[in-house]
Amino acid sequence: MSSYKDPSSGSSSGEQEQPDAGHPESKASRSEKVQAEQAEVEQPEGGQAQAGQAQDDDARLQALRRYDVVGTEPEPDFDRITRVAASLFEVPIALINFIAAEREWRKSAVGAESGEQAPKVSFCREAVQSSGTTIIEDAAETERFAGHPLVEDPPGVRFYAGAPLQTPGGHRIGTLCVLDTVPRRFSEEETSRLEDLAGMVMSELERRREAKRRIQEKDRRLQSITENVSDGIYRSTAEAGIVYANSAFVEMFGYQDLEELRATERETLYANPDRREELIEKEAKEKGLSREEVRYRRKDGTTFIGLLSTQRVEGEEQGKTYFDGAITDVTERIEERQRREQAIRRTTDGIVEVGPEWRITLVNEQAEKVYGMDEEEMLGRSAWKVFPKLEDTPFEETYREVMQTREASSIEGYYSALEEWFDVQIYPNEDGGLAFYFDVITERKERERRLAITSQRLEAILQHTSRPMFVKNREGEHLLTNRRFRELFDLEEGEALGRTAEEFLPPGKARGVQENDRAVLQEGKTVEREEQIRVDGEWRTYLTAKSPLYDIGTEKDPSRPVALFGTATDITDRKRREQELKQADTLFEHAQDALFMIDVGVETGENRTYTVQRVNPAYEEKTDLSASDLIGKTPQEIVGPEVGRQIEARYERVASEQVSLEYKEELPIGEGTTHWSTRIAPVVANGETQKIVGTTRDVTAQKRREKRLAEAKKEAEAANRMKSAFLATMSHEIRTPLTSILGFAEAIGEEVQGAEHPEELDVELLGRFSKLIEEGGRRLLETLNAVLNLSKLEAGQMELEAEPVDLAKQARQVVQEHRTQAEEKGLKLRTRLADSPTWAEADEGGVQIVLQNLLSNAIKYTEEGSIEVRTYLGGEEAAVLEVEDTGIGMDPELAEGLFEPFRQASEGVSREYEGTGIGLAVTREAAEKMGGSVEVDTQKGEGSRFTIRLPRASLAG
Repeated sequence: MSSYKDPSSGSSSGEQEQPDAGHPESKASRSEKVQAEQAEVEQPEGGQAQAGQAQDDDARLQALRRYDVVGTEPEPDFDRITRVAASLFEVPIALINFIAAEREWRKSAVGAESGEQAPKVSFCREAVQSSGTTIIEDAAETERFAGHPLVEDPPGVRFYAGAPLQTPGGHRIGTLCVLDTVPRRFSEEETSRLEDLAGMVMSELERRREAKRRIQEKDRRLQSITENVSDGIYRSTAEAGIVYANSAFVEMFGYQDLEELRATERETLYANPDRREELIEKEAKEKGLSREEVRYRRKDGTTFIGLLSTQRVEGEEQGKTYFDGAITDVTERIEERQRREQAIRRTTDGIVEVGPEWRITLVNEQAEKVYGMDEEEMLGRSAWKVFPKLEDTPFEETYREVMQTREASSIEGYYSALEEWFDVQIYPNEDGGLAFYFDVITERKERERRLAITSQRLEAILQHTSRPMFVKNREGEHLLTNRRFRELFDLEEGEALGRTAEEFLPPGKARGVQENDRAVLQEGKTVEREEQIRVDGEWRTYLTAKSPLYDIGTEKDPSRPVALFGTATDITDRKRREQELKQADTLFEHAQDALFMIDVGVETGENRTYTVQRVNPAYEEKTDLSASDLIGKTPQEIVGPEVGRQIEARYERVASEQVSLEYKEELPIGEGTTHWSTRIAPVVANGETQKIVGTTRDVTAQKRREKRLAEAKKEAEAANRMKSAFLATMSHEIRTPLTSILGFAEAIGEEVQGAEHPEELDVELLGRFSKLIEEGGRRLLETLNAVLNLSKLEAGQMELEAEPVDLAKQARQVVQEHRTQAEEKGLKLRTRLADSPTWAEADEGGVQIVLQNLLSNAIKYTEEGSIEVRTYLGGEEAAVLEVEDTGIGMDPELAEGLFEPFRQASEGVSREYEGTGIGLAVTREAAEKMGGSVEVDTQKGEGSRFTIRLPRASLAG
């Protein structure tokens, strides 16, 4: 059930006696009245009425915007009213709603969510269209609201009462409403109470609006007070600078007269010379300046803030341009404005106002919370009665001073009654009283206490560190310097404080310092800069590092640096080392020698690791190895474990003993082995070997030359030995038979001459001598034949024609020729020949030479035992001839030398056995010429076996 209460009518359907809610007729009659009343409200007659309603709604929305409440968060003052309404009317839901054009804003809510709402059908939007309080006793029985989400869905609203929030201008901007989940009646007394609470909401809105207006009015008055009044007048040109200035201008900068001021460098008039350049650029661009705040510097070094305005003036002379300017010293005004703006920004702090008689006239909610008292307990009472412990404290002294002087002030102090620290700003009021803006700063004071302790420790560290350190504020003034900084610039203690860099640095260097400072303080960057500073007559290089400092935990912007911290490190020696390293690096890269560098690392304990760090281009070129294949690898990874360990052992010696080492090595580089001559040396830092550098060169060609020389020397020595052996042997082998021949021939001659008659001759003796002469001649012939055969074989002059030769037949023939000689020595000469012919592809004469030499040697060097000649087929490709004896044999290691000309088991004139030593050489030459080979198996004292392998003959066809 719904009814609309109009205060002007003096009655309401809610006041009428109502039939039982369960009676069908009563429901119908009430429904009809609701529909009629709704029709009357919702459907004004004619287009004129609709236009008027639209205009009224525009005015209502403008009124709502003036309170600036839509979109704001819930606040305790409004929440207190909704809580009172919910409790007073015993309902689960109480709301303060502001009705905008397309949405509703629940500023405060009990039993529902606050914030933005956009229902299609709204109780409150209907209510603001009514001239009085809207009451809906049963929404479920009201056709317009029966389908409302709050009715159909939880919480299932049935009852609604909403009093409009009406401005002094008569605009209904919202409602204070109460809702219930059961139907109920609402008496006139209850309606009146709801309207009173709605009035309290409007009173709070009006109070806030008035407070905002007062603040804005104060801002306007402040702006009027700080209006620019030009009292320093000057004229300047780009060429000559200041050409005119009044006395106020000269006095403003602390100079005696204009001439003295003009003689001063222009940059010195500015606290920040870069600011001057900015102003000149802006003035040229905009043809003047308007109310620019500039911090200037007086002659005595103090600074002030001037409000600068200039305009460009064309002079009477053609092409002459002036800039006329006015500067007003607004230092106090700016500082006052800053304090006032700070106070205005802190309206969320506690605020208390007192009248001229010290009676409290205003207390805000924050102050109530701080003091633990309600506003009613304090209003109208003496501040000294409410806060008795303020008396006889610095607070009282400051407050009374401001009351008397009417000049704003501030104080920080500890208030024992609350055991808290307070920061209080005191301003005179227009009514003769005071306004106190305060903040509890106990936590901040505790931070400051801890910061002070930290600062003391920091200062102690700064004073004892070996590096220059300093702290600057945003104006570039030094706040803190350590002893090393003062020594660097020859400053006394405290002399740098409050001074900027340009006061003790040349202008050029000072400008670079200021640029760095701006980057740190304006952009929050950490910057580094190398600077040349003259120390004790020597230019030293310093690396200055600057970092921003922030004021955390105060009302200041924590992202805006308030100061900077700087350190300076003498890097002169480091720069020198870098230059030396750069030069060394250049030499390394462009050296003609092959250079390499090894990094010495430590893995665990004292075990060192060695990896290639770099090689120069010459190394890559000469070793044919790419740097990418070497760098980062160990010697074992490059050349294999075995050779790599040998190289690492050399590195270990150099690293541990810290000595240079030169050596030659063989490295498996490429497809073969190369020889290198290498020299390595340690690079030591802080007593430890950090690197190993080396140079190497390829001596493979040199090694080959040396090897060839050694071989040539060996061959020459062997040739000399052969020549000596040849001469000794040939001398012996020729002289001996010739001596026999000559001796026995002489003996025969004497025998013949001594006999007068032939029958007197000793025929037996002559026969024996004749035989000996024959043997000597034969031996001499054999020697010459052997030498001749060897010479022909080596020169390729002996023609050996390959044809089928039966080795067995040749063996029988030669054995038969030597049998008598063997038997004379008591030797058994046997043959073991194949039953069938043993055909070899050879030269018959060559086979004879081989058999003759082997049998002669076997008989010569065998004193007892036997000699056996064998022939057989050695597979499909070879025919084999063997001569084995039980002679003296020889050391197997010396056997290969038997086939060299003039080599025997014993050599020289004192040798045990006769012979030239060329028989076996001829044998090997003959066998090889026939496509065969010679092998010997011998043991000293046991005998020898010579095996001749010749190509097997093919008799097919």
